[in-house]
Amino acid sequence: MRKYIFAVLVIAFLVTISLAGCKPENLTPEFISQVDKYKISLEISSDLKKVNIFENVEVFNDSQDQWDVLVFNVYANAYREHATEKAYFTALARYGGLDLDSIKIDDYDYLTTSAVDSLDTILEIKLKEPLAPNNKVLISMQGTLLIPSCNLRLGLSSGEYLNLGNFYPVLSVYENSNWRRDRYTRIGDPFYADIADYEVSVKCNEDLSVAISGDRKTESIDGGEKIITSYGQNLRDFAIVASYQLDKLTGLVGTTEINYYHSSAKDAENCLISAISALETFNSIIGNYPYKVLNLVETDFYYGGMEYSNLVYINRHSKNKKDVIVHETAHQWFACLVGSDSINSGWLDEGLVTYLTDYYYLKTEGEDVYIKRRQSEKSILDTYLKMQIEADSSFDQSIERSLYKFKNNHDYCMIMYNKAGILFETLSHYVGYKKFESVLKTYYDKNCFKIANLESIYKAFQSNHKNIKALTESYIADTMLTFVG
Repeated sequence: MRKYIFAVLVIAFLVTISLAGCKPENLTPEFISQVDKYKISLEISSDLKKVNIFENVEVFNDSQDQWDVLVFNVYANAYREHATEKAYFTALARYGGLDLDSIKIDDYDYLTTSAVDSLDTILEIKLKEPLAPNNKVLISMQGTLLIPSCNLRLGLSSGEYLNLGNFYPVLSVYENSNWRRDRYTRIGDPFYADIADYEVSVKCNEDLSVAISGDRKTESIDGGEKIITSYGQNLRDFAIVASYQLDKLTGLVGTTEINYYHSSAKDAENCLISAISALETFNSIIGNYPYKVLNLVETDFYYGGMEYSNLVYINRHSKNKKDVIVHETAHQWFACLVGSDSINSGWLDEGLVTYLTDYYYLKTEGEDVYIKRRQSEKSILDTYLKMQIEADSSFDQSIERSLYKFKNNHDYCMIMYNKAGILFETLSHYVGYKKFESVLKTYYDKNCFKIANLESIYKAFQSNHKNIKALTESYIADTMLTFVG
């Protein structure tokens, strides 16, 4: 059931008008025509424990190589009881996974039984005929998605909140003449994908509220069932949150509709206003958000939040939802629009977004708030590093390394969020705030819908007449010990 609170809409409208004077300097980036295209049909059971999935993927070979195989990531299988690499931390009351019943290559039956190794998250499909550059092939899959009982990216928590993140087979990234075959890990965000177009239809109980990625949505009800179809162009990924408990508040920033889904949260109006402010601020300092919809959804979630294209999770129990909202909204630009190799260079978006969260407060609440927040994060990192170095003088604090080389999530967060955030703070002070925003705009313009790397950042600064390579390398390497005296 959805409730639209008139008072909130008025507040959202006034906030939007008050911020509208700050117009972005650059134009919305062009959309790309030759990308992979996903057409997915989902049937969600009324108890939210099972989803029938029918997926067609039109794969376009945009490389210079001939492809004999395709590689897909099936992240849902990390939720199986005996998964090779588990997504969960402790035993689950109910495990999950994707049971594939059929795979077709064009009209050829590649798989008609559940013969795929369901304990692994890597699915390799050998093509009947090689796929030449600039050609397409259609891969069709059908199966049953079993929903684990947990409050993670994929899972059903308390029987009420269904999180569908990283739930469908997604084509791996092809680079350096090879398919990436990254194993799953509980540390960081082990997801790496190119952009694609999506058409996703959902059949479910008519009383179920569904927050979904995509720019355009149609909805119809027939015989107690609801059918929702969502369309998204140039998305990094696709996610859904569904619950019988969700209400929705709506605001507007320019032509982008912001939907804030919640379960009667007392602070929902303020959260919507925070989301409006964050989107408007980042539009101004980075560049126009190119999509027509942004959904923020309060759900049961182990972490503070999680970003997907057009949709972010907000932990409904979070003590500081505004920080989560600002952080995850910034990720729409750096992670979703400007992609990065989150397996090997997660700091490129996490460090930048960590700093941009504080930079948002500089722009909206002033320098005193900004300085206090930055000092707090530096102090936390400094204390952590001193403890680690005292325990082990060879403690690795380098930034540029894979997820697999971190001891745990806390170690990952301290280095990839806090330390990398200090790098971006240092760079912003080195070039000045005005030029830093110019760099952000350049970085976004040149890399939107692409996968950026460290060289992309260097070029963005160089285009603004600043060479930051030597300074950056000292932070990336294991050379900076402490930051606070």
